[in-house]
This record gives sequence, structure tokens and C-alpha cells, in this order.
Amino acid sequence: MVVKEYPSLTKLHWEEDVKAVIAEWTTFSIKLEQFKEILDAYLSFAAEKKISNWIVDSGSTVGFVSDEINTWLQAEWFPLALQKGITKFITIVPKSAITQLSNDAWQATVGEGFTVLNVANLEEAKKWIKENG
Repeated sequence: MVVKEYPSLTKLHWEEDVKAVIAEWTTFSIKLEQFKEILDAYLSFAAEKKISNWIVDSGSTVGFVSDEINTWLQAEWFPLALQKGITKFITIVPKSAITQLSNDAWQATVGEGFTVLNVANLEEAKKWIKENG
């Protein structure tokens, strides 16, 4: 179920069956302020649901996360996500090699306290959550 949408950029889905949010991205090529607004809104929803699983659906995503965004993620957002209870990031691997390099870069900034996993598709992500919590 789509619970929030930023047209042509991203949608947030709620997956009741595995108690997870799915951030489905169309592009990572956006400005820092817009990225902050989106992730803060998504994190607020996840915190309301009291969940620990966050699926990043970058399967069809294009573009890359800027260094400026990666710095903000590492310094501010990941620590806040951990405080709010998010401990697992399951990423659906993108088809684009450039976007995969971008995923590798943001995943490297996650820090202590998180599990980070790459999967091929949503079914694999859900299966992993069901088996691992």
C-alpha cells in the first residue's frame, strides 16, 4: 500500500505482512533539501509503525546519491534512524551499474548497529525479513 508519494522521485509503501516500509526510488539525482524532506517524512511514518526493517527498492532507480547527501546520511540521518528503531536496510539491487555504485557508497556510510543486505527482488527481501525478523 502506497502511503506517501513524491511524483517522479519516490514512493513509500507499507508492507503489513512483514512489518516493513519500502522506499521505492525512481531517481537518486535530487537535491539535498528535497532528499532530507523525503527521508524525514518516511522515517516519521516508520517510527509511528515501530518497525526495524527498511527496504530500499532501487531496482529501477537511475542516477546516484551525491557526496553531499551521503555526508548528511552518515552524520545525521542514520544515527536518527537507529534512535527511531530502524536496524535493517535491505536493498533491492538496481539494474544500473552507476546506481549500484551509488548504493555501495551510501551503504558504506551506514555505521554501527545496522544490518545491510542486498537482494535481487522484493520477494527475496520479504523472505529474508520473515526468516530473520
